[in-house]
Amino acid sequence: MLKLLKNSDEKKVLNKQSLSEDLDEEEKEMVDDEIKREEEVQVAISELIGSLFKTHKNMTLGLANYLIYNILPAVFIENQTENMLKFGIFLIDDIVEFLGYELLPNEWVSFATVLLKYTTESSCVLRQAACYGLGVFAEKTPSHVLNAETLQLWLNALLEAVKIPKGSEKEKTYGHCRDNGIAAMGKIIKAHFAIFDPTPYLTIWLNFLPLKFDKEEGMVQNELLVNIILYRSTSLLLTLNTSSEQINSKECQRSLEYTEKSQATESSTTNQSPKR
Repeated sequence: MLKLLKNSDEKKVLNKQSLSEDLDEEEKEMVDDEIKREEEVQVAISELIGSLFKTHKNMTLGLANYLIYNILPAVFIENQTENMLKFGIFLIDDIVEFLGYELLPNEWVSFATVLLKYTTESSCVLRQAACYGLGVFAEKTPSHVLNAETLQLWLNALLEAVKIPKGSEKEKTYGHCRDNGIAAMGKIIKAHFAIFDPTPYLTIWLNFLPLKFDKEEGMVQNELLVNIILYRSTSLLLTLNTSSEQINSKECQRSLEYTEKSQATESSTTNQSPKR
């Protein structure tokens, strides 16, 4: 994998060097296209590396450390291209999701710093990947290393991300991005409600349900809401200004119906967008 990345990088360097030569507009456009293709190759390589993290967790720690200290610092720089930022965020998402805090405690906080930065990115692709990653980061991080101020910072950033209006992207692309921001809020509340006051965020999250585009994340969020109701998570319920009966008759029923509908249609849905 690293050899593939190195070869691709070498091609990019050569192409960038050629841009400084006396080229006409058509030639420059061709070189730009070559650079873009190499970056798309690198994004694909990041997906393959993510698969290795998923299937060979303990065997890929060395690879992860090499990427963290030798590759990622060169990715998150000023005026970086969208493809390369996508490459970097995808890698961080997979490191967080599949390797976890226990294997990388010293590097852990740096992942949240990057993900937080891009949760409000104008690019829908980057914003979705960052929001998804921040939600998973919250799930994978022990509560004892966090504090209320940090959680509120994350939730405020996600709320800002969710409120970003649709741009030129397709409605489905925008919808998946927004859904992942909402889902990340739910994950933070679920994982760490005991160490901060979730009152305003729980109410906001509730009003965003059900998710309409990301069916997989939608079912997870609906199950969270149903569990709060059915198992009477008193510490969460008491934060709401709404009675449990009102939630049961309104949001819980709506979420249950949506979950059942999603499960019924899941097998016939073949082209769902990935979480990121």
